Amino acid sequence: MRLDDLRFFTRVAALNNLSAAGREFGLSPSAASSRLTTLERAVGAQLFARTTRRTTLTESGRLFLDRTTTALSEMDMALGYLEAVSEAPSGVLRISCNMFFGRKHVLPHLGEFRELYPDIRIAIDCTDRIVDIVAEGYDMAIRGAPLPDSSLVARRLGSNKRALCASPDYIARKGVPKSPSDLINH
Repeated sequence: MRLDDLRFFTRVAALNNLSAAGREFGLSPSAASSRLTTLERAVGAQLFARTTRRTTLTESGRLFLDRTTTALSEMDMALGYLEAVSEAPSGVLRISCNMFFGRKHVLPHLGEFRELYPDIRIAIDCTDRIVDIVAEGYDMAIRGAPLPDSSLVARRLGSNKRALCASPDYIARKGVPKSPSDLINH
């Protein structure tokens, strides 16, 4: 059963005319009748008493109409709310990132972000502690490590190339490590 089927049902009830409601929905008389029959089968009750001249609600139809009208009204409000939210994002955006990345890449851009999205408040936690995003209520975390929980969505933001370097004097004193385990002596 689709929302459009319920809207069609409420329109037939409002007009007391299956053909007129069908025309509003772009349906031929036979398609309108078929749609109503399909809905009645889906709900397991006859919703209208139909003759060639009249379409009137049955008792089951009246009860269903009361609930359907309320449900459609609630659904329309919910859809309107989502539409308003998608047009202008608002609320609190909770972010966790490590100290270095936060200072270098996030904090310098917060002013520009606030200009673009004035209804969003940023709560940023710059910490080197690995947070539990879900349990601690973060919307996002920026980290430079593999993602252990595969139910989270990850996006690669960039790469972080590193190199181990030593001065010639240090190498002369300590020697060149041959494997990562040799670094214990350095």
